[in-house]
Amino acid sequence: MPLPASLAICYFAAPPGAIEPRMKMPLAGLGLAPFLKPAKMLRQPGSPAGAGLRVDPRDMNASAFRTIFNVAIATGLAILVVIAWLAYGAVDAAITSGRQETHTQEVLTGVEEIFAQSERATAAAHRYAAYGDHRALENFHSLATSRVPKELADVVTLTREDPQQQQRLEELGASLREQFALLEKIIMARERPGQPPPEYEKLSPLEERIASLAGAVRAQETGLLSAYRDRAARTARAAQLTTFWGGLLTMLLVGGAWWIARRYDYERELVEGRLRSAEEGVRRLTDSVPGMICYLDRERRIIYHNRTYREVLGLTRGQIEGHHAYSVVGADVYAQSQPYIDRALAGETVAFERVHSLANGEVRHLACSYTPDLDGEGNVIGLYGMHLDITERKRAEAMKGEFIAQVSHELRTPLTSILGALEIVNDGIAGELPPHAVRMVRIAHVNTERLLKLVGEILDVQKMSAGQFEVKREPVDIAMLVRQAVTASAGFAHKAGVTLEAAGLPESAVAIGDADRVVQVVSNLVSNAVKFSPRGGLVRVSMEVLPRFVSVAVIDRGEGIPRAVQPRVFERFFQGSTIQGTGLGLAISKGIIDMMGGVIGFESREGRGSTFHFTLPRSVLAEEGADA
Repeated sequence: MPLPASLAICYFAAPPGAIEPRMKMPLAGLGLAPFLKPAKMLRQPGSPAGAGLRVDPRDMNASAFRTIFNVAIATGLAILVVIAWLAYGAVDAAITSGRQETHTQEVLTGVEEIFAQSERATAAAHRYAAYGDHRALENFHSLATSRVPKELADVVTLTREDPQQQQRLEELGASLREQFALLEKIIMARERPGQPPPEYEKLSPLEERIASLAGAVRAQETGLLSAYRDRAARTARAAQLTTFWGGLLTMLLVGGAWWIARRYDYERELVEGRLRSAEEGVRRLTDSVPGMICYLDRERRIIYHNRTYREVLGLTRGQIEGHHAYSVVGADVYAQSQPYIDRALAGETVAFERVHSLANGEVRHLACSYTPDLDGEGNVIGLYGMHLDITERKRAEAMKGEFIAQVSHELRTPLTSILGALEIVNDGIAGELPPHAVRMVRIAHVNTERLLKLVGEILDVQKMSAGQFEVKREPVDIAMLVRQAVTASAGFAHKAGVTLEAAGLPESAVAIGDADRVVQVVSNLVSNAVKFSPRGGLVRVSMEVLPRFVSVAVIDRGEGIPRAVQPRVFERFFQGSTIQGTGLGLAISKGIIDMMGGVIGFESREGRGSTFHFTLPRSVLAEEGADA
């Protein structure tokens, strides 16, 4: 009974290397993870998505199916082998029985012929002795000398593999020769009257012995024939029963396998229909995403993309899917993306920004992210790509930056003038003021200083964002700069009731940096430490000269930084307490240190204080002097 073709398709499924995820898309970041676990599809490597949609049987409990199928086929084959073996045995037994029956009949015929010819020889000898019939004498001599010995020789040849029969036939031959010799004496008594009379009494025992030996030979051959016939009959009956029940069972197994295949085929079509619906739903979902989505395999061919990707590139589906990314996006764009593609295919999730020029000459800014796709064994088999158009955001940020820079620049000049006027009034150069007016002028002076500092910090942050912040990299004496910063901050610390101490500073420590920016960083760190220290507290500035770096630390015993907010300490406008501030000092300090090739960090414990520290690379001249 032939099985349907679908059974062969399911059973001889494609190898695991030809199986790739079909509709897994880079949408995990959009909260679509529950939709991104499709069953595996079978398609040729490198074929575009949507081509040759087939369900992987391994996702449809194919293990149980294959087990049942294999057991059914193996059982059927085993039954067929048993039937064939029994049939062969039956045929062989029948053939053997036929050969034995033919052999037995030949032996029996030969024995009967020998016995009959011996009787005819005896009768011919007695006839000649009684009547002198010479024809009877000739017949006797022919039987005794030729025909009986020939028949005996033939029977001996037929039973040469049976020692027992050979022994009986040898005794039979001896008895026949003895009988014929006695008959010769009877014949000679008639021809020669003077001869002694023959011993007739010996003839009867010889005839009985001959009859007995012939009967024994016949009995053994008949027994062998009966045994072979019984064996052939048993084998035939066993073959008949096995053939009947085996054939019935084989039909049941084949019928069961056919039913399973039909059931499997039905479920396969059902799952394929659901997967097609799921594929259409996921494709509609990804097509509705404003970002450009794509999937690249290990060979960097684009296996899947959404409508936005196609529309931005101005290409058709056939021009994208199955083609190498280089030929799709062009040499310039691929050159920008290639390092990140390499990193993603090496197992790293990467994010970057790049510029893309459209066919109409318009330039777009894209925020790109590449996420590696891993198989069950953790091997990278491709990557998901997401490209979001941030051109408008870039324009807005540029406009905001320009506005902030312009406003801050316009504010700095009047604020500087106001601060200078307040200092003149506060120093009494413009005349004496009433006590209450002096207090108000001082408040205005302090707040104007704060406002001018805020404007300066905003300008610094904007310059850093725009890449216009300039930092020199030249040998400077860090020890001297730290002393300057501590001295400049002493008045602020005194007003706050905090002791500022610079202990263990070396006479000189040359490193690579910008003198003004180093003082700015140290002043920011000291100012923060003083603000977060209680009255009567101590802020200590220390310094350590290492073989390749100079390290500066500012230590306070204030309230410390909560663990929950520590990762955000260097963010812009971040304030981790109720103490007033701009939230820009640490962000600017980190940017300055990074630009000078150093490293800034901190350690803090709540209620125990904080330690902010930074390192700068030492000058080559300083290292050579130290080595000398």
